[in-house]
Amino acid sequence: MLSSVKNFVKRNRTNIAIGVGLAGAAYVYARSKFSEAKDRMSSDRIAKENLKRRFEQNQDDCSYTVLELLPTAVDAIMKDMQVEKITDELRQKKDKKATKLVRSSHGAGESSAADTSTAVGTSPSKDDDNQSLQSFASESYIMANGFSVDQARRGKSRTQLWNEIKIGSITRSFTLIYTLALLTILTRVQLNLLGRKNYLSSVVSLAARDEDPTITLINNEAYKSSAYSDDEVNRQYLIFSWWFLHKGWRRVKDKVEAAVKEVFGPYTPRDSFTLAQLHELTCRVRTIIEIDNGPPVTNTDIPSAKWITSYLLPSRAEERIVFTESGYTQQPHPSSSSAGPSSAEASFQTSSALRKMLDETSDLLDSPIAAAVMRTMLDTGFGILVDEKMNEQVFKKPAPPATTEPATPVDGVVALPTISITEPEKDEVATTKLASILAVITREAQMIGSRVPNEYLKAMEQAKELEGFSALVYSNFEDVAAQLPASAYEDSGSERLLITR
Repeated sequence: MLSSVKNFVKRNRTNIAIGVGLAGAAYVYARSKFSEAKDRMSSDRIAKENLKRRFEQNQDDCSYTVLELLPTAVDAIMKDMQVEKITDELRQKKDKKATKLVRSSHGAGESSAADTSTAVGTSPSKDDDNQSLQSFASESYIMANGFSVDQARRGKSRTQLWNEIKIGSITRSFTLIYTLALLTILTRVQLNLLGRKNYLSSVVSLAARDEDPTITLINNEAYKSSAYSDDEVNRQYLIFSWWFLHKGWRRVKDKVEAAVKEVFGPYTPRDSFTLAQLHELTCRVRTIIEIDNGPPVTNTDIPSAKWITSYLLPSRAEERIVFTESGYTQQPHPSSSSAGPSSAEASFQTSSALRKMLDETSDLLDSPIAAAVMRTMLDTGFGILVDEKMNEQVFKKPAPPATTEPATPVDGVVALPTISITEPEKDEVATTKLASILAVITREAQMIGSRVPNEYLKAMEQAKELEGFSALVYSNFEDVAAQLPASAYEDSGSERLLITR
């Protein structure tokens, strides 16, 4: 048997050798492919972890940036709408009237003073007005010590001053909520666009080094010049947040004020409201501001989202204002001696890189997705003000659990959810005077505009829609890598796998 095996091997040694060779080659090939796949999976994992880390760090930077920029707009809003100053004038009028009554009572004798006091005390309208003022002054933060009474208001009646307090306090708090949401979404778009640009720069840099690993001499001056130019574009792009902080919020305030006058104008501080009525009036104000042609007829109707861009970004004709009035100066080249406003402005107008970034920002803010994210943040902000604060401090009821209705995609487009705030139970009949509501609204203006802690900003940033929108902006890599300048190339890891696939 052993001899037969030997004879068989001798006769087929060529075929056996070929078979063993093929088997060995297949094993080596399979091992190399397995090792390659393992390396690729490891690279993908590292790249994804690195991308996630970069993204999370970028969102933390966005939150910090909003907190740094917010005081600029808040200080301007609080200075423009000094409700406390009007309240001080109203109190002074009341004190002057009381002083006159005391003096006249001393001249007429104790008996006439008692009659006058009785007559005044039995006037229901005056009594209600005094109670409204006491309620407003006791429940709100009165900071009249630092205010000088406006001369233009000295000749106004108490009714006119109460109307200014009503419109001013509601307008100010609503404007601050819109300002907080608008500044948040603008900052997310800007910093995520720049974060994506820096990420792609590092990926392209690594790919370029892999293709040509040889050491070459480079022109340092040319490199510094192009890198300086790219940094200037980034700084010019970020300076456009100046527009909203100094100009855009005024447009928001004008729009909010007009809506508040239309909705709350007919009411007086002595009028009583239920929580359901306050919900309805708040939604009417928001509808006027956020929807151009009234509320959507059906859930599939998508209101215009261009109202966001109209507040956050200037028109092309107004871009010169941003560049000149912000105090920003630019040198087109680091070796240039100086550059006046005219040359800087000309360089700004002819920057194609900046124009691409501004156009992409405008497109993102005009998108239905951005409008849905904005609606969610505003629902959160107004929900805290109306649901929580009014329930707890005015109607003395516990805040109802918050519910969020996600936007439903229709034909691939995200439809905007209907403007809504958590409705109270039907059997709730508790009422309160408008003066008490104004007191809470006035006090909450300080909290909405506070830097740290700011529960309104924290709640808005926890919205999943905002995080998803930020991820969409950060991960939109299509046709971007080819537009990156060579000056942006820098070291990176294996993240290129996420771009090339």
